[in-house]
Amino acid sequence: MSDEPMKETFIQKRAPYLVLIIITGLMALYFWNFNGAISGRQDAWGQFGDYVGGLINPMIGFITVWLLTVSMRQNHLMLIQANKELELARQALVNAKEMQAKTEETMAEQVRIADQTRDINNAIALFNRQDQTYIHLQNKLNADRQILPTNAEHINHIRKQIETCEVMLHHLGFILTYETERLMVKYPVP
Repeated sequence: MSDEPMKETFIQKRAPYLVLIIITGLMALYFWNFNGAISGRQDAWGQFGDYVGGLINPMIGFITVWLLTVSMRQNHLMLIQANKELELARQALVNAKEMQAKTEETMAEQVRIADQTRDINNAIALFNRQDQTYIHLQNKLNADRQILPTNAEHINHIRKQIETCEVMLHHLGFILTYETERLMVKYPVP
């Protein structure tokens, strides 16, 4: 069976006219064969009814069966079309589900990048703060050497703070460099 919609045939378009012509032709044949006189006898009318019923009932049965097959064919074609539409809808649903999964994956990746960027920005801020502390301690050490050159304990304390700042700056610089390089490899700039 073809999946194309069924087109009306010549017979389908003119079926009522054909039935009317056939019935009229059979009636004319009857009246012509029996001299066309209307009988007053009851048995003649019974024979006429048998003639009409014998010819028209099979025709009506044939037309009914034919219309039933046409209807079944159209229903079959409609079911095929509905199945195609259901398959398209199912495929669209699968595609939408895949797109949703990709969107969620992309959003999760964006959240991870935002978290990493925030962490790097926090590390940069901490690095800058530590750098400012280092500069402040260096300036304080220079100023205290001039003001209190004999207070070795105070100067040693400031030197230890400076050394601690230098170690922290070194570690923070290493972390920043590592994270920046890792992100550059993972997300290269076009």
